Amino acid sequence: MIVKKPGMPGWYWQRITGGILAIGMIVHFWVQHFVNPGMVTFEIVSNRLAMPSWKIFDWILLICAIWHGYFGIWNIISDYNPKKITKYAWITILWIISIFGFIYGTWVIFSIKGTGG
Repeated sequence: MIVKKPGMPGWYWQRITGGILAIGMIVHFWVQHFVNPGMVTFEIVSNRLAMPSWKIFDWILLICAIWHGYFGIWNIISDYNPKKITKYAWITILWIISIFGFIYGTWVIFSIKGTGG
């Protein structure tokens, strides 16, 4: 089996996730700095993440960031046309990091309950 570049669907998803991340960063920045100006505290963040809509928003950003980062790094590696064993090593490392990041990020997002204040 030869590891290949993601092709046209991967190219499209790279652009789609990039657009979602750009919009998500603007929303995040706006809420953090203009809706609730001042010091950002754990209480403010945890109360916001207690709302299901923010959990879903952050979870979508997490998925897009992992996808975008994984395929971005994979495309850079593929451009150098490394040996087959090196490709397999990199793809394994990237999958491990991506899966760990997804599991840990999902756990963090959905474990925050809010402080109730």
